Amino acid sequence: MAQNSAGVVGNDSRNDIVVRGNSPAGMLWQMDGMIIPNPNHFGSLNKHGWSG
Repeated sequence: MAQNSAGVVGNDSRNDIVVRGNSPAGMLWQMDGMIIPNPNHFGSLNKHGWSG
């Protein structure tokens, strides 16, 4: 039942953030003003959460 709620996933292989009208690839990840190219441990171009 909790998996039907927004922000809840069934496993730890996805951490994509989706803003309405945008895809996860459109997100820009930053920490202290520095761009983080890919915050995923095993991320790649074709995976969710890639920030390009």
